[in-house]
Amino acid sequence: MKKLTLLAGMAALLLCGTSFGHSGLEFDLPQIPNNVISLDGNEGDWAGLDDSFKFDRSRLEVEGGSPFPPAEDLDVTWWFAYSLPPENLLYFFARIQDDILILDEVDASRHWTDDSLQFATDMDHGGGGIVGNDLDEVANGQRYHMRTHPIPGEPSAWNDQQQRVDIPELAWISDCAPTGGNCQQTDVFHIAWTVEPAGAGHNSTDVTITWEFNLKTWDIQALTQDDSIEHIWEEFEIVHLAMRIFDADTIDNLTWRIHPIGATGPDAVVNGEVMTDWFTLDAADTGFTPTTAVQKSSWGQIKNHLDAVQ
Repeated sequence: MKKLTLLAGMAALLLCGTSFGHSGLEFDLPQIPNNVISLDGNEGDWAGLDDSFKFDRSRLEVEGGSPFPPAEDLDVTWWFAYSLPPENLLYFFARIQDDILILDEVDASRHWTDDSLQFATDMDHGGGGIVGNDLDEVANGQRYHMRTHPIPGEPSAWNDQQQRVDIPELAWISDCAPTGGNCQQTDVFHIAWTVEPAGAGHNSTDVTITWEFNLKTWDIQALTQDDSIEHIWEEFEIVHLAMRIFDADTIDNLTWRIHPIGATGPDAVVNGEVMTDWFTLDAADTGFTPTTAVQKSSWGQIKNHLDAVQ
């Protein structure tokens, strides 16, 4: 199915000069070499990508048509990238500057009510529901709510599907799986987040948050990793990805929900049919230039997070 979909997309590209996703929107997904991104919560490694791959307030909008918040209230920059086998990973980095940090929720399944990320995939470009109302939707794609300062014993990247089908075993696809009050690091999803100034928490003001993660992705997600089918990244294919940034400190407790201009908002994390298409570039078209910049100030917060994942 994936190869047939890719051929159809390439045919559209040849006939029309461009290809359109199910939402009428497509972005380029840059390719990076294996093992050049260090998960340290700092974007120094990402300077090797051209600015055309960066999403900032010039390429983002507030869901529902509200004006974008002033930069002193909320500012967002983020990137996606992928690596070919043998590493075979999807990468993401975000820097978020926020006037008030909201981390009030005590239920991991409700990360979305706090300052958070919502992230979804449909890797075989097959479409269909991905919320997780049944096992078919679980198989179709992945859907996460992500928060810094995870609730003790819970992951930062909560697999939102598992609360709907009530199958705790689906935690294998998160960054860590709750076990006996601890959260055991998985081998499929690795995260580094930072929050500055040091010690910032709920209701802290003028904070800077970074997210950096990589993960294995799945054409078919099953109840165990062994029964799932991992996506094998290829050049010049089309995949479905969705990312939304939630800022929870707006008037009347409404949440700013930030996504790329023209994206389909909440539908994009519910149904793969309307998710944005991402076209995987080769190394030549990406033009990545490796860099090794690291900020030492990030390491304290990163170590705190990693120490919490046993």
